[in-house]
Amino acid sequence: MMLFTIRFMALLLRPSRSCAAMAVAVVGLGAYLLETDPQHIDQALILGLFFQMFMASTGYRQSLSRGHFDSLLVEDRGAWTLAAAHFLASAWPGFLVWLALAALTSAARQTFPPAELTRAGLAVWLYVSAASWAVALITVRFAGGIVWLAGLFWAASTHYLGSLRELFHTTPDGWTSLLYAWIAAWICPLFPLVDARQVSGSVVGGVAGAALASIVVGVVVINRCDTALREPA
Repeated sequence: MMLFTIRFMALLLRPSRSCAAMAVAVVGLGAYLLETDPQHIDQALILGLFFQMFMASTGYRQSLSRGHFDSLLVEDRGAWTLAAAHFLASAWPGFLVWLALAALTSAARQTFPPAELTRAGLAVWLYVSAASWAVALITVRFAGGIVWLAGLFWAASTHYLGSLRELFHTTPDGWTSLLYAWIAAWICPLFPLVDARQVSGSVVGGVAGAALASIVVGVVVINRCDTALREPA
């Protein structure tokens, strides 16, 4: 039953041709940097994270209102099953890109695991995927990526990004400083990703905890989401 639900969601939420082209472009940039400037391959890694912010934002309520999930809802598969299948179908394209970038980073740096596959890298990927997915459930497709990217640009233009980076790099000496580090990582997940091998386990735990909290929120939203059917605009 779970496998059928995942396959159904994967078919329904399959990436468009433009999204597939973006995925190829991101991996292509990584391959280009591997050949020309391997020391700066992190640029492709950052783009891979931004790509996932949009790819995981597949939306739910809009498709629900058009009756796309009716065949699943009439069988009462449960909120957890629907949410898990929807999340996995939303996240898998970005994960393939993440794995491809991991292979390129490993080749460029001659190290394993690469930043993408460290505990910090995987926690960041899961958090970005889950948070972007949860935000888009009751809004529109790509909403999570749009909101997140706009917020980061605003923080950079108002110099708050530098302040957040200082908070992130503050040596944790208590719950207050640890909380500040968590908040900085939640707002800008690039911080723990850039220094993936030096990030403390407590900070990684905070990022992973935020990812799990986002998934729980998504389950609640899907369980309570109800809307009238309407024709596509």
